[in-house]
Amino acid sequence: MPPFVLGESWTTAILLVTIGYSAGSISFDHWKQMVQDILLPLYACGVLGYIILRIYHVAVEPRLRPSYDIKQPPAAAAAAAAASSILDESKARLAPMPVDLTGTFKLVENNNFEELLAAQGVPWALRSAANRARPTHKITHQGNLLTIKIEGIIETQTTYQIGGPPTENPVRGRLFRDHVTYLEDKTGIQTLKHAVNDGYTVRVCRRLAPDRSGLTMTSTVKFDDESKENVECKQIFQRIEG
Repeated sequence: MPPFVLGESWTTAILLVTIGYSAGSISFDHWKQMVQDILLPLYACGVLGYIILRIYHVAVEPRLRPSYDIKQPPAAAAAAAAASSILDESKARLAPMPVDLTGTFKLVENNNFEELLAAQGVPWALRSAANRARPTHKITHQGNLLTIKIEGIIETQTTYQIGGPPTENPVRGRLFRDHVTYLEDKTGIQTLKHAVNDGYTVRVCRRLAPDRSGLTMTSTVKFDDESKENVECKQIFQRIEG
């Protein structure tokens, strides 16, 4: 019951009682009859009015009020997100390519590779085996999308967006945050691999040969501690397919 209904009912009752007793003309039976004839109908009207107002505010008014916060159902939101992702990927695939690195390349020559691994804390047995291995790098390059699949002792596959946000890439228990861009002379790409929580960054440059017969990959470890010297490695890959 709204406060104003109760307040008005009690005010009316007190007023009538005061008038009745002060005039001395209203008996108790008359007063009882007055309550039944006047106050109870007023009370019932107040309750009915309150119920009608509550129904209006809860059920009717929201339907009349314009909605400015329309939320998509979960399925519609997921579909919209998927469509947006497909559109972004399509745009990335159609981006201009200053160089096309697509092809399959096999490692044919290592220079200082084992020392590069040692600088990153790779155990002797693993870096010795990696230095003797001749892995294959299969590169798929479309627009700004670049996928590098490595087949060898350790097999990995990572997709990057050139010039896009960093890609997190776990390698041998370490987490790298990779950022890929084109080289300034547009002959290849460079990958900055920041070793999260390990205090160094590896700069990897893949440069395509002018005749497209192969590529040269130069990797440099640069430590956050400037007292440590950088370590550089050069690897030569020969195109075998694509």
